[in-house]
Amino acid sequence: MSFYTEKKFQKETHKEYLLSHQEKGNNTTTVNNHHKYLNAFFRWPVEEDIVKENPCNGIKKQKEDIHIHVFTDEEEKLIVSLDE
Repeated sequence: MSFYTEKKFQKETHKEYLLSHQEKGNNTTTVNNHHKYLNAFFRWPVEEDIVKENPCNGIKKQKEDIHIHVFTDEEEKLIVSLDE
């Protein structure tokens, strides 16, 4: 988490962090996972009254493109033939 070592962790810093991962070519799922992990991590200091609010709150997940691969007839035959 070296991105945060020089900056105070704030909502804008978190947005910059997520954008930097997008710019590096990480896919949407990876960026959403980073957000989810940091959000979970920062819940603890809020519960312990170390900080007033979770800086990750209010930042929405990005929409993920979900692609479902449908097997062609040829692929189905190949899969079935592998089992024999």
